[in-house]
Amino acid sequence: GALNEMFPEDSNLRNQTDSTIKTYIDSWYSNNMTEYTKYLEDTVWCNDRSIYQLTSWDKDYSGTGFLYFGPYGKNTNSPYVSDLSCPSLADSFTVSSENGNGKLTYPVSLLTMDEINMAGGTGSNNSYYLYTGQNWLSLSPSSFNNNTASEFQVFPSGGLNSGNVSYASGVRPAITLAHDLVVERGTGTSENPYELVLE
Repeated sequence: GALNEMFPEDSNLRNQTDSTIKTYIDSWYSNNMTEYTKYLEDTVWCNDRSIYQLTSWDKDYSGTGFLYFGPYGKNTNSPYVSDLSCPSLADSFTVSSENGNGKLTYPVSLLTMDEINMAGGTGSNNSYYLYTGQNWLSLSPSSFNNNTASEFQVFPSGGLNSGNVSYASGVRPAITLAHDLVVERGTGTSENPYELVLE
């Protein structure tokens, strides 16, 4: 509430400094993808920083505890239900301000916890298409305490869980193909990927 009062969602004082990951992703996109921008959607990439539980960050709470974000709360639900909506315009990262906050340089980001879950990133799963056998970060924050921030990550087992961001992790940039692209051939597998008609 204090953040909203000091810096409204439409304020230019928010989201002023690019994260290390955004800088890395923008560099990758600039070096490899700019010629394909016209074939991509300006997708809303949701960095959901809504609050699930304040614990010791609540002035009326006695004791210690983590600040938990919205994705953490969803992950504790059983069964898990994916939700691709974004609760806040400030967390809806886009290039254009028409359908989001307009804070991105390029239409690229990381996958959210929900998107990874929908692809099969539950439990220990080494047979879904996002599996790499390596650790890589999602866009969904988990918790914060003292000087420790945690983000949802895909672990070498293929499962999705919360992990400390201070440890080295991979980054897998994600894009969204334009809705009107035509598939010329392929089945979408790694052995037989889609080939698109680009004009």
